[in-house]
This record gives sequence, C-alpha cells and structure tokens, in this order.
Amino acid sequence: RTIANYALFTSLYDMDKDYYANYLKNLSKVDAGDVEAMAKKYIHPDNAYILVVGDKASVADKLVRFDSDGVIDFYDAFGNPVVVEAVAGDVDAKNILVDYVSAIGGYEKLKSIKVSNVKREANTAYGAIRTKEINSNKGEMFSEVSMNGNVMQKQLVTSNLAYVEAMGNKTDISKEESMKMMELSQPFAELFYLDEYENFRFIVSGIEEVDGQKAYKVEITSPMGARRIAYYAVDSKLKLKETIMEQNGAMTQLYKDYSEVEGVKLPKTIELDGGPLPMTLELKEAAFNLEEDQKVFEQN
Repeated sequence: RTIANYALFTSLYDMDKDYYANYLKNLSKVDAGDVEAMAKKYIHPDNAYILVVGDKASVADKLVRFDSDGVIDFYDAFGNPVVVEAVAGDVDAKNILVDYVSAIGGYEKLKSIKVSNVKREANTAYGAIRTKEINSNKGEMFSEVSMNGNVMQKQLVTSNLAYVEAMGNKTDISKEESMKMMELSQPFAELFYLDEYENFRFIVSGIEEVDGQKAYKVEITSPMGARRIAYYAVDSKLKLKETIMEQNGAMTQLYKDYSEVEGVKLPKTIELDGGPLPMTLELKEAAFNLEEDQKVFEQN
C-alpha cells in the first residue's frame, strides 16, 4: 500500500518523480532551529483546536487535561459526532456475526463459495479508478488498481508467494505480514470469524450511530494481531462500516445500498476514507466460483 500511495501522490499532485527518493536527504537538512521557528510562527496553544486521530479508548483520558471544560468531543472518520450507548447484556459478538451472515445470504450459501471476484469503479477529479479483488476461502488474494486505464498497483498473496507491484517496482511482502493478510482475506470475513471463533478476540464495545442507523461496534483481533473494527446495524444486521488497521495507518469504509448478486447481498456502494485519495466505489460486477479466478492462485 505504501508504494501505491507514493505513486498516487506523485501523479495526483504533479510532484517531482524523485520526491520520495530524495525525501530523507532533504529532511536531514532541517535542524532544530528550523522546527522551532515554524512552531512559533504557526502554533498558538491559547487559540487552537487539538485534533487527535486514533482509538478513543486509548487516548481520550490523556487529552482531558488539555481541554478547557474537560469534555472531549468525538467524531468519526467522516466528521460526524459519535455518541456511544451501552450494549444489552445478552448481546455478544457471535450473535452479531451469525445475524450478519444470515442477513447477507446464510451460512450454507456463503460456505459454498470458494472464490469471489468483485470489480468496482470510482469517478474522481483525476479520472476513473477501477479495482478488482479476487479472494479465496483459503485466504488467498489478488487485487489490481488502475487509473484511467493504467494499472497502478497489483498485489498477490498466497501461502507460497506474496508481493506488491507498483510503477514497475515489485516488492515482496514479508511472511509475517502475508500471513496476517491471509487471516482476513476471505470472500466473507464474518464466515471465517465464526469458523475460527475461539482463535479470534472480539470486544463489543458499544452502540454508535453510523449513517443514521444504530450499530454494534465490534473490535476484532486475529490470532496474529491483525486488527479491524466493524459496525453492524442493530436493525438490519448488515455491516455499515469498517476500519482496517494497517502498519502505516487505517482505512475506513462505509458500506451502503446492499443488493443481491447470485443469492448474496453485497454493498453496492463503498465510501473510502484514509487512503491517498478518498473516493466512492460503485459495484460494477461480481461473480463466484469462476474456474479462471481459482487459476490466478494456482499459477503462482
């Protein structure tokens, strides 16, 4: 993802092609005096808002002393105020996951799907961005991102091979990182959570409003430590939002307008925030159990 971000920033903001290659060299020319001068010029503590991005449970208590009235305001990734409600004692993560799986097609239907292929498209000020993602129930994943018809990034993760390719540069993904990715690279993650329930850690930390609907907030940690936070609607049981924690940041996705494809409900619209270019991805095509998709992993 880092390499892809570099490629997108360089293209979108018309930066010098060697900007990132020379970044550390240019940064080393900055001394403490430069930093202090900029701080005095632009930072005025008595007339400032302090914005902290992160897990509120981890940072909120530490911020109270900086607030004039001792009350911290919380907002989601899209700037909407966050209010947390308590969860009823008889609700646990397994109930929520079972309800979600039932809502999008049912356990048996999802279990019959060995490989999925989902294509989406976003229209941005810089042109059309298209994504293709193929996932197998073995945790294998292939993804491709293109802009204006030009492939910007490819990524492949299998048990034997894992790499990311961007701007002609191919970089291997470490075994540890690829194994983390395979834990969550499933056609339907929630189905995998249920099958491996005892090996994951789940915390239902409250009810929050997402896009006008009340949703259970579920914090999910895989056996290898990969983390994500998912929000499931109290009424419809569908997943409304997800924040995926990565090594170099977090990506938040809003899921909207579920529609049925081959007996499975998929979000027609996904709003992304947290990458180099926030965007809205629309579902263009989806298919399951295609032989040619399985061959993508068998040939590598």
